[in-house]
Amino acid sequence: MATSATEMPTHLKDDTLTVCAVSSISAALANVLHEGVGHALVALFTGAQSGVISTVAWSSGYDSRLVAAGGTLVNLATGLICWLALRGAKNSSVQTRYFLLTSFAFNAFTGTGSQRRRSKLPRLSSGGSFPQG
Repeated sequence: MATSATEMPTHLKDDTLTVCAVSSISAALANVLHEGVGHALVALFTGAQSGVISTVAWSSGYDSRLVAAGGTLVNLATGLICWLALRGAKNSSVQTRYFLLTSFAFNAFTGTGSQRRRSKLPRLSSGGSFPQG
């Protein structure tokens, strides 16, 4: 029996749950690497006695430019590693390649400051146009 033109075979359909799960893991990993390795671990290795880490920020009494740059450097390095691994993963499963792609994207976006740039864009007023002035 032939399949209709609008119906895709089961093996070609995207598994929504898998796509969401892989994307969530990639995003969480990029955040943990940024805060945990990039800021917290660098701070502890360079002299911080203790600190508090959350999903939003690393906080301690010790501050330096290296600690501030640590998150960005870790995300850029991880993004590069994921990109190189993706280029070499031609025979890997779709899930593995999707994980590498989303990990590259989340780390590259975080490492290049795309989240901070978004907040500097002008906001629309309630009338739907850009504010004057």
